[in-house]
Amino acid sequence: MADEANPIDVAVAAAPAGEINVVLAAEGGPECCGPVAPEALKRQPFDYYLVLDVEATCVRVRDPTFTQEVIELPVVLLDGRTGAILNEEFHTYVRPTENPQLTEFCTELTGIEQPTVDSGLLLEDALVALMKWVRARGLFTMERPAAFASDGPWDFRDFLYGECTRKGIEYPVEMHEWVDLRASFADHFNVPKQNAAAMLRHRGMEFVGREHSGIEDSRNIARIARAVLADGGILNVNRATTPPYVR
Repeated sequence: MADEANPIDVAVAAAPAGEINVVLAAEGGPECCGPVAPEALKRQPFDYYLVLDVEATCVRVRDPTFTQEVIELPVVLLDGRTGAILNEEFHTYVRPTENPQLTEFCTELTGIEQPTVDSGLLLEDALVALMKWVRARGLFTMERPAAFASDGPWDFRDFLYGECTRKGIEYPVEMHEWVDLRASFADHFNVPKQNAAAMLRHRGMEFVGREHSGIEDSRNIARIARAVLADGGILNVNRATTPPYVR
């Protein structure tokens, strides 16, 4: 009888190691995913941006006693040297342990069903799989400097760091600082902070796919980051999990 596959290796195998794949992401076509005009692009502090948007357990009516847990962990890779959204994605579902049964509202909102999270990785294993994927691509090194990015502070500060702290899970050091793209967009275009759909509309784009799907949210947020680069913006790290929280 063959040995049962390690679920962490299975998650990493979904996006095999090797040279970073420069084929453009299929979603949305080259007009939203390809390299930006070289004359518009400024040199960025990082060569790669790992755009992340998690999904978490939730209830229909706000309840301060309900503890949210991550149930989807996706990453989309943006090339800071060219502005291209790359065909490099990490994606796994996560099994909640404090409130293991998804609410009907959660499934309606995210499209994630109970069997999907039941067969998902525990958060600690999902983070190990993600960082194994990161290391296999040589990211966060002198040769390939990188930073995580998200739409606001919540994904890292509240969901990932908060849950890891609560459960005693080792939190990746690479995630302690990140680019808050909502703040970067507002600062660059001199507009109020707004959600992803509004930021896309500001740049003449529409949301592609299902909102509140973590992987599709991440793809669309990567398009927002690309729009900042295409307009000559700079994506600096501007958030952290520890004081001072705003960089």
